[in-house]
Amino acid sequence: MPNVDSSLLTRPLSDLVESRGLRSSPREQISISWRRSNDAGLDPQHHHVPWIDKVDPQALLLRVSRPVVDELVNDLGTVKMTVVVADSHAQVLDRRETDRALTAPLDSLEFAPGFVFAEESVGTNGVGSAIAECKSFLVEGSEHFSDVFTGFACAGAPILNPKSGRILGVLDLTCPAPDAHPLMLPTALRVARMIEQRLIDESSVREKLVLQQFLRKQRRVRGPVVFVGPRSMLSNAAASRFLDPADEELLRDDAQRIVSEGRLGFQEITLSTGRRLFIRCEKVLDGGDQIGIMLELRAAANLEVGLDDSTIRPSPQRAGLTEAEQGVAELAVDGFTNKQIAERLFISAYTVDSHLRSIFKKFGVSSRLELTRVVLALQLVVPD
Repeated sequence: MPNVDSSLLTRPLSDLVESRGLRSSPREQISISWRRSNDAGLDPQHHHVPWIDKVDPQALLLRVSRPVVDELVNDLGTVKMTVVVADSHAQVLDRRETDRALTAPLDSLEFAPGFVFAEESVGTNGVGSAIAECKSFLVEGSEHFSDVFTGFACAGAPILNPKSGRILGVLDLTCPAPDAHPLMLPTALRVARMIEQRLIDESSVREKLVLQQFLRKQRRVRGPVVFVGPRSMLSNAAASRFLDPADEELLRDDAQRIVSEGRLGFQEITLSTGRRLFIRCEKVLDGGDQIGIMLELRAAANLEVGLDDSTIRPSPQRAGLTEAEQGVAELAVDGFTNKQIAERLFISAYTVDSHLRSIFKKFGVSSRLELTRVVLALQLVVPD
């Protein structure tokens, strides 16, 4: 990730770079978090962590995460590490350390159950910043905004609610900064996914079937996805940006009509706000019984060709990309850096770079900006 020119930082943040003895400005993701912390009126030299109330030992997230955390702590063995589970408000619910030598330092920082580590309260940190960014977040030593945390490194991964795609909490790994390891963030991501799976396991058999199919669909299309059942609707975070709660009944009726008429491909509908949208419908079956409909969504922005029942294919597929290249292209167009793409797809940044060179060649472009323009222009074009 490129460094940000220190001239772009406000004076207090430039002072922070200098006081930490950094040779250059921090990573872009950290610089942006520092700005948010600064805008919240925080002082790097002042430490205050809010306290809400005692943690409910029967809270759903705490209950489903406990066995996963137990297993992780056991697997870590003698590795000097702390495992933390926090809720969507960044309140710490659970903390386990593998080395008792970590207990006193963490207690002195109030990094303990009941305390709230929201970014706007304590500055850049693995828990609060993962929530603020809605994605995994690594903070090493001097990258923390608050001076008192610079002796630690932390990696936070959001735990998503399988039913809504919204953040339910964060799984955080924290250790002394000198002991930081490149596998901290991938490990946090893997454990967060394990907790999400246990959330599915808490559901009824039919609910579990729906959630599993929903997550598989979401991983496959990497875009706005919705499930509508007779009395429920699930949507991932990307779909939530398109929809309003008032659209649920309309979406259910339109999807059922499209399925009943046997129409394939993307079909145009109009939401309650008057916004045009394209949806592609797929029945969800339990045995031979239909229990709902899975929908892929596409915005009608930049539409140049009138469409009715025509199939719309995502432009990366139209360029003859491999499945791996499609995943990289979609994330690149969404603005993710090579490092962020590598983290999400569990591949190396070198592999991402190699895929991008191939993608540029197939699209006949030479930059991410050109790639984005081409994809947006072609995204809703009728295939030949």
